[in-house]
Amino acid sequence: MKQQFILLTLLVSTIISCSKEEMRMNIVNYECQGSELVSSAAIETEESQMMLECKNNALTDEEDIANLLSGTWELVGYADGWNRPSIYTCVVLSFDGNKLERRTINDDEDITKEYTWELEPYQFNNEVNYSIKIMDGDMNYFLMNKFSDNYMYFNHTPSDGNCEIYSPVK
Repeated sequence: MKQQFILLTLLVSTIISCSKEEMRMNIVNYECQGSELVSSAAIETEESQMMLECKNNALTDEEDIANLLSGTWELVGYADGWNRPSIYTCVVLSFDGNKLERRTINDDEDITKEYTWELEPYQFNNEVNYSIKIMDGDMNYFLMNKFSDNYMYFNHTPSDGNCEIYSPVK
């Protein structure tokens, strides 16, 4: 009986520790894939194709977008309105409920910050769309506003802003 209790205790603790590891497979343990498109300062043909695909298959329902966001996303495309390359070699986002973790990596730093977010409605050309609004912290500019199954992006390059394209981590 004592041996069964010990075996059961070991089994339960192993299952619990495995579950914790799976939960932590978020951005802290994620190994970035990297992309030449992230280090480029201009919108390349591949990035234009990603944005076009996203626009053509865009989700517009708030609940669909919220469900889509759940999980981990990696920066796969970048452009700068002032034609400067990204300062990061990798950016990873992890959405869990209304919590967003953003990990930024370059040669000098590897920083993960946590934010609270919500989908905020906005109207454009008589259509209601949604963007991600950061509720706190130092990242109030993050206005992701195009969502599809394969990509999400924002593009503010025509007005001297940036363009960031993310793809879900499978």
